Amino acid sequence: MRTTFSRSLRARRLVGGLTLALSLFCFARFLFAAGDDIKVKAEVDRAFLTIGDLVTYTVMIEHAPDIQVLSSIPAPDSEFLEIKKVEDLHEKRKKTEFTGRKFVLTTYRLGEFSIDPVTIQYRKNGQPDKNIQTQKI
Repeated sequence: MRTTFSRSLRARRLVGGLTLALSLFCFARFLFAAGDDIKVKAEVDRAFLTIGDLVTYTVMIEHAPDIQVLSSIPAPDSEFLEIKKVEDLHEKRKKTEFTGRKFVLTTYRLGEFSIDPVTIQYRKNGQPDKNIQTQKI
């Protein structure tokens, strides 16, 4: 009985340690990119649709003026979504620039859908190119 308990406790500690290590690894790219004064965000204005409803999908890049965004924001996968309208967004504030795209989408299929993460490539002050990624929606 005692050996079973100690094995179970060791297994829990191992799983907990591995979970912590994996979590830190997954979030490391966000922490690293945050040090470069760049953030990306993807969002939709509604989570549930009926056939033919419109949903607005927006990808925004917030960055310091010394960061050059090298890639464009691609349209979401058209396998299940139809693009009705696309609008490019750009705004400059004192020490921050906002670049983005807004897509008005609809679907004519039933089911659960997800939009894959968008990878943005950027460069800061002549340093090597880096990537930052949005979340999956």
